[in-house]
Amino acid sequence: MTTTEGASVQLDHLVPPKEMEAVRQTSADTCTDSISLSSSPSCKEKEPFFTVRTMKGDVRETGTPDTLDDAWVSGRRGDMIRLTGKHPFNAEPPMTALMENFHTPQELLYVRNHGDAPQLDAATHKCKVGSLVSRPLELSLEDVKRFPPSSVTMTQICVGNRRKEQNQIKQGLGFNWGPTGVGTITYTGALMADILDAAGVLPEDGVGEERWLEGVGADETLRNGAYGTGLPLWRCMDRSLQVLLAYEINGEPLSVDHGFPFRIVAPGIIGGRFVKWVKTLDVVEGHPKNHWHWHDNKVLPPGVEVSNVGKEGWWQRPEYIIMDMNVNGAILSPHATEIVKPQKSGDGVGTVTMKGYAYSGGGHRILRAEVSTDGGLNWKLARHTDQLKSPTGRCWTWTFWEADVEVQTDRETVVCFRAQDDAMNIMPDVPTWNLLGMMNNAWYRIMLRPSGSPGELEAVHTLWATENDPIHPANVHARVPAGKGTGEAKEPPSHQLQVKNENRMETRGMRMSSACEASSFSASLQQWIPSAAQREVLRKVAVLSGVAVCTVGVLEGVEVLRGGRGVFFGRT
Repeated sequence: MTTTEGASVQLDHLVPPKEMEAVRQTSADTCTDSISLSSSPSCKEKEPFFTVRTMKGDVRETGTPDTLDDAWVSGRRGDMIRLTGKHPFNAEPPMTALMENFHTPQELLYVRNHGDAPQLDAATHKCKVGSLVSRPLELSLEDVKRFPPSSVTMTQICVGNRRKEQNQIKQGLGFNWGPTGVGTITYTGALMADILDAAGVLPEDGVGEERWLEGVGADETLRNGAYGTGLPLWRCMDRSLQVLLAYEINGEPLSVDHGFPFRIVAPGIIGGRFVKWVKTLDVVEGHPKNHWHWHDNKVLPPGVEVSNVGKEGWWQRPEYIIMDMNVNGAILSPHATEIVKPQKSGDGVGTVTMKGYAYSGGGHRILRAEVSTDGGLNWKLARHTDQLKSPTGRCWTWTFWEADVEVQTDRETVVCFRAQDDAMNIMPDVPTWNLLGMMNNAWYRIMLRPSGSPGELEAVHTLWATENDPIHPANVHARVPAGKGTGEAKEPPSHQLQVKNENRMETRGMRMSSACEASSFSASLQQWIPSAAQREVLRKVAVLSGVAVCTVGVLEGVEVLRGGRGVFFGRT
């Protein structure tokens, strides 16, 4: 597939919905140029397969899988949620299972495959180490095991974790990951620094570009070539960063879906750099040339769309390539659609225990995990588990958190979650849309509302909210002013916004104002705040912060106005 002005960009994820449906209906011996990815000259000589990203909706396989992969790959759990239909196997665990153990069992760890999983024989498969080295190597699994073993316990994420929320704002180029594209495991393998020392990395002359280690897998049947990407060489040579060529996970051999016989592992880095089924490791000058290194795992500016990503050269810009994980988290209990019975704590008020995870990248630990029931005006600190530290003091793992939250039992309550790490990075209120839907880490929101049975509430998660729900990502994102987000700002539906009084909670049906020109703020505020000085302060704060003014409730008979980062009081 090509983009305009002759900029050729072959993208597996640019498949329109109607072609996506054609993919599912195409028989095994049919050749379709735009979607058949068979490397054979004749489509009839080899079963075609597809590396596509679902464009619309959730394609979740509910029948008995019957793909070529499933015929020989063992150990795939039946309760894993398939996100791209039957094939390729891209899956995440159910919410109810992810937090059963701090250490994620291998079979519950999310899976990201771009196509067929290669059938490799550990006795014959070898990894070639070459390019800017003095002693090229060919390593079998047994050869890799001869290096001193090293283990690292770490949280691994798909950089598309929580992508569905981005697609609910506007459909991007990725399929709908929920909040469980994450897990914590222990990898064992050879330090990459030891392997590179054995290969004899050539000394740098100080003139060329920064050196990288490029890894390429054995999944060679993909349309754009085997999956490959890289890490800066300095990172691989720093033993304290524990970059591995790993062959075990949780003390077991890697499964096929997780890269058997060995894969690259780099704690604190996004999972997209963890090349599986490694076939080559090359020390190169400058960024790797592999297609996937340039056309995946990037956070592009919000103004970059399908129409201009190719012709304006965005794929070729290295500054948007993602390395470190960002601070993120989610509420997993109560899970989506779960019915809960709050413990009564007052008239119309009950307590619900909520649980979830939080993590960060770059070796940072989670400093705070907290929840809010008033739109972020007040936050309650959650209890959270200790995080494991590496021998050099870095933290590579997630934390589990827990909080007892007071909610309304007779009407809906919106609960927001956010986390902050020890570098003071904090999850933002509003999501920033990007074309690939990556690194989404806005506040995680759920809504508890009466279920219809006395004393019981239903949990509604952002990812399954309707367009009329206040927690739907499009309604949250609507506060981004036009021209600074995706398309025009929209006005969310009217809903109940609450502010807690010392003695009671008063609630009024309020309507959030849509984003508007700076001059409109003054006109709107004229009706609300009597003081010209107050009016000017609110106008400036709202404009500078890029967030529309809204009325959030009534506190002690005074209407509370929220604009940008400030909360101001006016008369009713």
